[in-house]
Amino acid sequence: MSGFSIPRVIEGIQYYTPFLIQMVVYFWIDFFKAWLPYWPQKQIKGQLMLITGAGSGIGRESAKQFAHRGVRLILWDVNEEGLKETKEILAQNGHDNVQIMRVNLGDHDDVRRAGSEVRDNYGVPDIVFNVAGINGAFSLTECDMGKYDNTMNVNTRAVVTVVNEFLNEMISRNSGHLITLTSIAGYQGAGGLIAYTMSKYAAVGYMESIRNEFKSKKIDIKCTTVAPYYVKTPMTRGVEYDNFWAPMCEPEYVVEQIVEGVLRESEEIFIPRWSWFYVVIKGFLPTRVMDVFTEAFEIHTLPIGFERFRLQQAKLNGANGTPNGNQNGVENR
Repeated sequence: MSGFSIPRVIEGIQYYTPFLIQMVVYFWIDFFKAWLPYWPQKQIKGQLMLITGAGSGIGRESAKQFAHRGVRLILWDVNEEGLKETKEILAQNGHDNVQIMRVNLGDHDDVRRAGSEVRDNYGVPDIVFNVAGINGAFSLTECDMGKYDNTMNVNTRAVVTVVNEFLNEMISRNSGHLITLTSIAGYQGAGGLIAYTMSKYAAVGYMESIRNEFKSKKIDIKCTTVAPYYVKTPMTRGVEYDNFWAPMCEPEYVVEQIVEGVLRESEEIFIPRWSWFYVVIKGFLPTRVMDVFTEAFEIHTLPIGFERFRLQQAKLNGANGTPNGNQNGVENR
């Protein structure tokens, strides 16, 4: 065999052994971190947290649960009425340290304007949680480039724009926590969700890339990617999904898992937790075997009602087909 020699084998073993030991150690640490209920949690009381898409759904529920942990909140959404409702709900529960700002996440100049206002008036957030997004539920033949662009603009580019608004200051102070709500669709493509799946794969890749860059440069900024299954939010109104093994998740449960994972500084949060197993086995099972698995759990195509919901929204909002009638198509998650 070309290049084979005992000294080179020994050299290779010596080089890779420390990495193998680290892999085993981190595997068990992360295993227990994910499953033990009393894993140590970091304290975030008094920290400044920005949440996008806080006018309803997961964004609103996140504001409620993180406020309970004592953070100071800045809430962004294009839906100003929804933001006011969220703020009122928080006030009724004794949480008054809340600022709301109408921000069009699809308009990157508006994001920069809002980011500058946050820095000038409140400082740089300690935690940034990107929640806002659109469903992008279009089949391959009906998804023209305009729909691709709109979905990528909100679900991916807006994430980057929001992060970039505060990134330099976070790097300078060597602290911060960036959280992005993606989807299990960022790990498994589904028919009928072409643009959405593409945008979520991109968001997952972005979060993984910046986490690795922070690590390689020894920058202490935490990154958390959240990948939920189907959730009962405004984005899934009318969806009839009744899989015994994988029912739709309630927003309260989803956010409970998010809060727990963030406080444990988890790099990835899969909701429900069993979906982590799906991502693991996808790496080594043959494609046709995984096709059977995805069909069994109905994650290979749109569930009943999703198509009907999308068509109703398109009819209500006119030719542009944007959810909620917003120019940028932002729909609260």
